[in-house]
Amino acid sequence: MKKKMTIHMWLIGGISILLTTLLAMLVFYNMFQKEVFGSLRTYADFVDSVLISEKAEFLGIDRVDGIRVTIIEADGTVSYDNNADMAVMDKHDTRPEIKKALETGEGTAVRRSLTIGSNNYYYAMKLSNGMILRVSKEAGSIAKIFYNSIPVIVICGLILFITCLMFARYLTARIIKPIEEMAEHVGDGSNMVKTTPYEELVPFATTIKNQHDSIVKQLKELEQADQIRQEFTANVSHELKTPLTSISGYAELIEQGMATGEDAKAFASKIGQNSARLLTMINDIIQLSELDHVNDVFEKETLDLYEIARECVSRLSVNAKQHEVYISLEGKCALIEANHNMMEELITNLCDNAIRYNVPYGCVNITVAPVNEPLPSVPDSLKEAPVLTFPPESDFTLSGKVILTVQDTGIGIPEKHISRIFERFYRVDKSRSKATGGTGLGLSIVKHILASHNAPIQVRTLPSCGTIFTILFEPAAITEDSE
Repeated sequence: MKKKMTIHMWLIGGISILLTTLLAMLVFYNMFQKEVFGSLRTYADFVDSVLISEKAEFLGIDRVDGIRVTIIEADGTVSYDNNADMAVMDKHDTRPEIKKALETGEGTAVRRSLTIGSNNYYYAMKLSNGMILRVSKEAGSIAKIFYNSIPVIVICGLILFITCLMFARYLTARIIKPIEEMAEHVGDGSNMVKTTPYEELVPFATTIKNQHDSIVKQLKELEQADQIRQEFTANVSHELKTPLTSISGYAELIEQGMATGEDAKAFASKIGQNSARLLTMINDIIQLSELDHVNDVFEKETLDLYEIARECVSRLSVNAKQHEVYISLEGKCALIEANHNMMEELITNLCDNAIRYNVPYGCVNITVAPVNEPLPSVPDSLKEAPVLTFPPESDFTLSGKVILTVQDTGIGIPEKHISRIFERFYRVDKSRSKATGGTGLGLSIVKHILASHNAPIQVRTLPSCGTIFTILFEPAAITEDSE
């Protein structure tokens, strides 16, 4: 950039010097012509006065200061010339300066002499007696003047050009330096915009800042994704290792004949339980992996969220009864645009967690509230409970939304654990989770399903007081077909 700017300034300086020289020559030559014609006019006035008073004497004088004097009759015949033989001279009535003088009283002309490379300047004036007095003088042409001035022009031009080179280098360095200083702040986008030296570079600096911020954000996301992947791999290995170790140990005892009768049955039961837990975990991992790569093209349809919740409650009633938990559903038809299988998985995971982490004779209540329907009141025990909203920046405005709530009277979640409940394999009570067959992936699956449907979730919980999950869905557009 420095080199280009310097070269451009050199070119501008050189062209400026050349154009200035040519313009000065033209101006000078124009002034020179005016000076010559002015002197010829003065001399003509002098000759006119001599002709009037002392014509006989004047006709005898020689050419003075290289000025040629010619007197022409009204018909163009030359009656006097102090520099040529009048006998061989033709009529001058066609000469431009003579014609002009006959018409207006005076005329001028410049004729170039090709033989000697100079110009002849003519001035003609009409006398009172009708005759024409013409005076002329030979002077240098512009080419000759320019040629004679070449040494001076070259010297002055070189001085000016060298001066331009010095100023070009100085100005280029001065212009580029602030830009180089701005470039030092590329790593800090906000400072780079603030230190932008020229107003014209602000959009450029802003674009770089935005691109830098975007790249930094992407790198952080990649680092976070890589960290999550590593943690996920480590967690999967650890979680799969535990049931596999149990299965392998019990199978080895049976194989070696160390377990017989009732012990063998008990070991076989343990193997079955761990196998079921392993299968559940593998299914959850597969589903979570599929959700990680899901895009916006997955199938959606108009669904009745209340009907899906009713099916899930019916399916989970046996499990709830085994845990001595009462499960119920309230609400009415609420239409949303969603994927049917994902909605089933969402409600099933939330209800399964509510049953699994409940207390004996506890309750799980699911409510589906259509648009602008009243919500069940929050129990007094949970009104002051900490609240987690995911995603954190979500506008959790209830008006105009279809609302799904899953409320339980279970063990609740300590405040220090609330922010991590959607992490994979994260368990608040690890011993209870493993005892009840939990994989630690249920709420992570819930988070991914909601993210794919742009549905925010809010969690309100306190230890020993239970938990409420509240989810907002956009209602399905009402059409004639749906009506």
